[in-house]
Order: sequence, then C-alpha cells, then structure tokens
Amino acid sequence: MAEEIKTEVELLKRDMELLSHLAEKFDIAIDKLADVSRSVDKMLAIHDNRLQYQEHQSELIHQRISDMKKEMIDEFKDLRKENFQQHKHCLLYTSPSPRD
Repeated sequence: MAEEIKTEVELLKRDMELLSHLAEKFDIAIDKLADVSRSVDKMLAIHDNRLQYQEHQSELIHQRISDMKKEMIDEFKDLRKENFQQHKHCLLYTSPSPRD
C-alpha cells in the first residue's frame, strides 16, 4: 500500500512538472500574441492615418479639378461671346462659281 501511494505521488509530481512546462509555454505564447497585437494596432493606426491623408488629398484634387473645369467653361463662354462680337457684322460674300 505504501508502495502504491509512493507511485501515485511520483506520478502526480511528474504530471505537475508537465503542467508547469505547459503553463510556461502558454505564458510565452500569450506574451508573443500580445506583442503581435500591439504591432498590428500600430500598423492599423498608421494605415488609418495614411488613408485619411489620401482621402483628404483626393478631395483637394477633385475640388481643384472642379474649379479648373468651371474656369475653363467660363473662359470658353467669354471667348465665344468675344468671337461672336467681333464677327457678327462680318458678311461673307460668295460669288457663284462658273460651274453653277
């Protein structure tokens, strides 16, 4: 009976050692996961900042294009009006060709 108890105690000690090693490995894995999580958080924050910057730049570019388009349309209208004013009194004389 004493021998059985001794064997049981030795088995329990061995199991506790295995569990202790397993707990250490879990602690290491948890630490690594925490490091990865912090790195991912930093990368996401940087990525989010870059996206916001790019969106802002895109909005500025679209606004500039719209402004330039409006300016070009206004300038074109002015040129057409000026052209019309310069040539509205111009009469073109076309003589019939001898073949007509």
